[in-house]
Amino acid sequence: MIPLYVLGAPLSAAIAVSRAAEVGDCPQAESIAARVERILGRPLSAAGTAPALVAKIEFSRAGGTYEATVRLTGAREGERVLRDEGPTCEGLADAVVVTTVLMFDPSEHATPTRRPPSEPSWLELWVSGRFGGAAGLVGAPTWAAGGAVEASLGPLTSIELGGAATGSHAAALGGGAVRVQLWYVELGGFRSLTGGDFRLGPCAQFMGGALSGQGEGFALSSPTSLAWFAAAAGVRTDVSLGNGLRLGARVLALVPTRKQSFSIGYVGTAHESSPVAAVAEVVVGVKFW
Repeated sequence: MIPLYVLGAPLSAAIAVSRAAEVGDCPQAESIAARVERILGRPLSAAGTAPALVAKIEFSRAGGTYEATVRLTGAREGERVLRDEGPTCEGLADAVVVTTVLMFDPSEHATPTRRPPSEPSWLELWVSGRFGGAAGLVGAPTWAAGGAVEASLGPLTSIELGGAATGSHAAALGGGAVRVQLWYVELGGFRSLTGGDFRLGPCAQFMGGALSGQGEGFALSSPTSLAWFAAAAGVRTDVSLGNGLRLGARVLALVPTRKQSFSIGYVGTAHESSPVAAVAEVVVGVKFW
């Protein structure tokens, strides 16, 4: 008897899937089988028929990389290992479906609608909003709020350009006060040590802006602004809430490059900048490209 696959007849097939605990978003066997059948245009096997081919698919994850091993046993044998550094298992699942189709039916008639992804996108653009608290910037703890445009250079490295402003603080002086407020722009970078959906690692920023002071309750006083520059370093973390949305936080220690002060003539000094400051913020990011 001549085997059917020698005559070119399609072989009955089955799919088995195992998933590691950290890849719960990867599809199960039923989902993959349904997609493979749509591409092949036929069912994988008839009822009561023992499969001549079995594809055993194992999903796992190492760091920020999804991995799948597809092993074919039965009338034909083979093995493929696929990897994807995307934020979800969707890209890897597409590649697994296409690979399984080609292993089941390597003929010219197996023309899948999607090809395996070559490489994850090297560049992504995000816009983020930040809000939190600051200490040591205007003489007393206050709020800080701002935003940034961020470029992700792969899944682990980001650079950003942003800006922020703080709340004001009135420092009492004699019979009046001097109100101090700060705004700044910043250029910085971030490198994750974990990757994937949860990222954690160091960040650094260079900041420049204006520290403004306004006298209150004095007969003669005029507002003034002083150039302000600082270097900052700290820790940042964020977690993926779905495709294109991240929620995170960062904590920075700032060191101003020079000491600044505001004073009122013949009255005294109302504000002197602290040699060290700190900012803690919640960050919400949305991918737009």
